[in-house]
Amino acid sequence: SEVETVQSHLVDPIVAMGAVDGPARLSMEHPRALVTGRQPALPAQSTHPSDHGVARELQLGRTRSARAIENLQAMYGYYIDKGQWKQAAALFSREGSYEFGQGGVYVGNASIERGLSLMGSQGLEEGQLNNYVTAQPIIHVSADNATAKARWRSDVLLSRAGKGRWGGGVYENEYVNDKGIWKFSSLHYYVTFWGDYEQGWAAKPFPVEGPSTTLPPD
Repeated sequence: SEVETVQSHLVDPIVAMGAVDGPARLSMEHPRALVTGRQPALPAQSTHPSDHGVARELQLGRTRSARAIENLQAMYGYYIDKGQWKQAAALFSREGSYEFGQGGVYVGNASIERGLSLMGSQGLEEGQLNNYVTAQPIIHVSADNATAKARWRSDVLLSRAGKGRWGGGVYENEYVNDKGIWKFSSLHYYVTFWGDYEQGWAAKPFPVEGPSTTLPPD
């Protein structure tokens, strides 16, 4: 197979802990350590029957990378929940792209920060809730440990000016191993539904918004 498929609930916790210097836990004080795969992209796996060491090291590298990508996605979710757009945008590669629903594509860190700021001002306002719970990942790390793709399910609960809404959707993301540090190369959130908090999505659904006219996409 050209890719290694890793589902989070199947990752050996002992091996997965190798993704960071210590247990894999979310610490905003040392974010860089959480997204490192501990090694840069590796050359293609050798097919020589005696080269088991190279094959094992490559397999372990991809397993560590899968956990590093989980940490990267968790960091993104944390920053989005807290309204920290600049920090979230810094998790993307220099030419990375961000696309939310039908809002268009924002390319590059500065542009991505603008796109994220459509959710509100930097930092949460009083009474604002911005929860994008992300779960059920399926992560595919390339055979050379240089790139990856992942799908995530997200259930959303928002509150603005005393009005709440439910939401749901799917992330289809791509990642790049930048000298041993995993970053987003492309993040696309496909909106499944929006609905009123009180009446529910069946009784009062909301349409998906199009591109912004105040902060238009690239």
